[in-house]
Amino acid sequence: MERELILNVVFLLSRYLHIVSAAVLVGGTLFYALIMPVAIDELKDPQKLSVFARARWAFRWIVWCSAAFLLITGAVSTYRNWYAYSGAESELREGLPPEPEAVTKTKRHFHVEGAGNWWLAHAAGGVAAVIIALALVKGRTPPRYPLFWMRLNLGLLLIVIFLASTTRHVRLRLMETSAPQDSHRPAD
Repeated sequence: MERELILNVVFLLSRYLHIVSAAVLVGGTLFYALIMPVAIDELKDPQKLSVFARARWAFRWIVWCSAAFLLITGAVSTYRNWYAYSGAESELREGLPPEPEAVTKTKRHFHVEGAGNWWLAHAAGGVAAVIIALALVKGRTPPRYPLFWMRLNLGLLLIVIFLASTTRHVRLRLMETSAPQDSHRPAD
C-alpha cells in the first residue's frame, strides 16, 4: 500500500513537472521569437545584438532545464502508460484480459485508433523540438536564421502539445470503452 502511494505521488509530480516544463519552454520560445523582435525594433543594430545576446544567455538555462525535465518526466510517463502504448490496449478493446507480462513485453501492436501511434508521434516530435531548442542555445553564437528556427520550433512545440492531448484522450477513451457499462453512465 505504501509503495503504491509513493508511486502515485511520483507519477503525479512527474506529470505536473512535464506540463510546467513544456509551458515554460513554449512560453519562452514564444516570447523570444515573437515579442523580442517587436520590442527592440527601434534600437540600433549593435544594441539589438546586445539585447538578443543577453536574452539568449538567460533563455539558455530555461531551455536546458526544461529539456532535462521533459525527457526525464516523459520517460516516467511512458513507463506508467506503457500498457496502453504497447499492445495491451488491443486486448482491452476486444474485452480480453491483458496477456501475461512476459508475452506482452515481446509483443508490440500499434493501432491507428490506439494510443501507441499518438504516443510515438508525440515522443518523436518532442525529442525533435528539444533538439532544435538545444541547438539554438548551444555555443557562443546563434545559428544562422535564429528567428526562423525559433518560430519553426514554436509551431512544432504546439503540434507536440496537440499530440500529447490526443494520446491522453485516446488512452482514456480506451479505458472508458473497456470498462463495464454503469447504469448511471449515459450511452454513446
